[in-house]
Amino acid sequence: MAEPVATTPAVGYRIEDHRPGPARQVHVVFGSAAHASDVTASCANGRPVPRVRETDR
Repeated sequence: MAEPVATTPAVGYRIEDHRPGPARQVHVVFGSAAHASDVTASCANGRPVPRVRETDR
């Protein structure tokens, strides 16, 4: 199971979607007017496995 410790957007970004868990997979989208970072993470063998997709708007 995965559960983030903290989700803090950088200056100029906000959290647009957040599914914190605990769950098999957690998800957060950080967005600004020009960019979005879609972050998904799970655990494998007790270690985090992140996936990040960057999108220009």
